[in-house]
Amino acid sequence: MVLHQPDLGPAGLTHPLGSPTTAPVPTGTVVGVDAASPTTKAADELARRIRDLLGDAVAPVIATHFVRGFGLPHVALTVDAVSIGQRAADLPTLDDLGAGVWTDGGSCGSADLVGGAEQAVKAYRSGHGGRAVCFAGSDAVPPEVTVAELLAGTAIDAVAVLSGGEIDPATVVLTRGHLRPTWTAGRLVLAVERAAGGRLVPFETPTPTPCCADHA
Repeated sequence: MVLHQPDLGPAGLTHPLGSPTTAPVPTGTVVGVDAASPTTKAADELARRIRDLLGDAVAPVIATHFVRGFGLPHVALTVDAVSIGQRAADLPTLDDLGAGVWTDGGSCGSADLVGGAEQAVKAYRSGHGGRAVCFAGSDAVPPEVTVAELLAGTAIDAVAVLSGGEIDPATVVLTRGHLRPTWTAGRLVLAVERAAGGRLVPFETPTPTPCCADHA
């Protein structure tokens, strides 16, 4: 694993993950959005629509979370624009998307969808399990990038090989235009696999098989 820890040295240093088990994502006002998306792919499409609604002046963190509503598990979103000083009240109207919307200050939409949106916000604030779709630097990552460059240029805090072992910060990651890091103990971690030629690829593929897409 390679971690990006700015206060401990330059990006690309190799460290064990030894962080506290409960390190919440630092956040203030977060908007939960639940449109009962059945898969992460559908939720990703909604995330891009929201990103387009917000425009280039806003750089939010948009993440997916599994929630329950209508008695069924599905995928909801959180939109965190606190990092750029944007308040939830200043965001465009999201209920036009046919979703339930929840913030600390109020909600709109059906009770089930609002409940799912609230669940998503609570999950995001826990610092565990959320899957980031949009985050700082995600739009500018090239198809091939070294681990050190990825950590220095994005909000990703760590790169971890699922099979274990240390990573040379100079190792190339083939991004495939699809980076979906997840939070672990408050750190945004990108899971990768080893590929041909000593390179790495993200564990989550942009075109998963249907059975995997239904549960990813």
